[in-house]
Amino acid sequence: MMEEEKDSNAALLLEGIVLRLQADLRWLQACEIAWTKRSTPQ
Repeated sequence: MMEEEKDSNAALLLEGIVLRLQADLRWLQACEIAWTKRSTPQ
């Protein structure tokens, strides 16, 4: 397997994908909290 340089296009693309997935997970967690609070009888 060919090693990629740290600042290569592939490394930047993978970093972008990881950052996007992290943001999506934070958003889903926020939705879960909001939905849980809304569906819980008060």
